[in-house]
Amino acid sequence: MPEVDYSQMSKGFIFTKTREKVSDIPPNNILNDIEECKMDDLRKEFYKNNTIASIVKNLKKPKNIFMYYPYEYVGVTKAMMGNFEERVTHIFENILTYRDGLCLQKDTFVCFKINQFFVILEWKNKHFVLKDSVDELLCANYRDAKQYSVY
Repeated sequence: MPEVDYSQMSKGFIFTKTREKVSDIPPNNILNDIEECKMDDLRKEFYKNNTIASIVKNLKKPKNIFMYYPYEYVGVTKAMMGNFEERVTHIFENILTYRDGLCLQKDTFVCFKINQFFVILEWKNKHFVLKDSVDELLCANYRDAKQYSVY
């Protein structure tokens, strides 16, 4: 059972501590699972795990989709960001091409927290393009939650 901190409940926050160190990305993270999705498997509704099944279920909905990857990348340089859009495109290409094939005519975005910015990419013409980059200081709810971080 994770350790639960209710001390800030009156302010609307309940925190859980599930592991000591959060700086390393686990080898079996969701991005690997998404990248491994094959078009044939998506068409046949054969999914690697329940998480992928849930993602695909949401992608089938005729709604605009905003996905946030809940990990903070720290110490990323401009040089490292050079091929970021291409790398993210490669990871999501199959599942979002599958979504395009459903002809929903809806927008799809993905957001990553990189250094002090929320980097927002938009899926356009079978490729992710940088839509916006928002400094965490402009996000009041994020600042409040980060202030009470257990880590």
